[in-house]
Amino acid sequence: MAYQIPQLPLDFDLETKAILKKTAAARSALAEMKGAALSIPI
Repeated sequence: MAYQIPQLPLDFDLETKAILKKTAAARSALAEMKGAALSIPI
């Protein structure tokens, strides 16, 4: 069975406390990775 893209808007709320906390952690990790990537010589 092929994946079916769900209709928008979704039937549930994505902005839960758990998701917002993980979003903040992911943003911090991406900023740290960006800083590390800038230190790599070309």
